[in-house]
Amino acid sequence: MMEELPYFLKLLKSNQLINTAVTTGAVSEADLNGLVYSLPQNNIINLKNFKLSDQEKFKSVNIFMSSFGVLIDFISKDEKYFINAPDYFNTHTVARYKTPYIKGRKIFKVKGIKLAEFKLFERTVQGSVMQSDLYGCKIMLSFF
Repeated sequence: MMEELPYFLKLLKSNQLINTAVTTGAVSEADLNGLVYSLPQNNIINLKNFKLSDQEKFKSVNIFMSSFGVLIDFISKDEKYFINAPDYFNTHTVARYKTPYIKGRKIFKVKGIKLAEFKLFERTVQGSVMQSDLYGCKIMLSFF
């Protein structure tokens, strides 16, 4: 029996931009229409104030596309994705401390939760959810 997709991955599945980026490794101007974005390189898209749904909004989303796969980072000041990881990602993994960030003279602790592997868009999805006082919450997903 195939495991049901977690809530967050269901949202990704219904998003045309994410679908196109993951399945084709490229996006068009039409895919980006109406979005605030920059293209620092041909294979990198930085989105600002990205709405995955009415309730799920991100300060930034970075999409890196290569022949090896697609990496997507969702960054939000809202830590609900880390705190409520079981609801968003069907995970019950214990959070672990990661290498801290040092900015100036301040040290920012980082906690992470490794997510289970899933299949989406005919790709394997691996990921982590990170939490830090520096950036809030970061969802890091790899599609290959």
